[in-house]
Amino acid sequence: MIQLSLLDPPRARRTDPATSHAAADRTHKFAANHEAICFGVIADMGARGATAKDVAAYSRLDDVQANRRLSAMGARGLIARIQIGWKDGKRGPVPVFVERYGCAVWWRT
Repeated sequence: MIQLSLLDPPRARRTDPATSHAAADRTHKFAANHEAICFGVIADMGARGATAKDVAAYSRLDDVQANRRLSAMGARGLIARIQIGWKDGKRGPVPVFVERYGCAVWWRT
């Protein structure tokens, strides 16, 4: 069974001020629009793929907003990163993905 909390994680901590909770309650209003913007930039970039910095450069979003949306879209399988190998981590092998200037590169699925 899938835990609903994994699909829609809390946007504000219990200890956050009321303003943070109010902002968290508004995220559903603009998240879909932000995702559409991100997807449009990724589609326009084509085979090159797009990073959060690319999305910020070609839209009105900043790279933090873009990173949040790209991660959420990736978790839902709307976009993907390409794995290019493995490296040794502290707890075993860790996947290595394509990066550009230290940023994750995303493509349409």
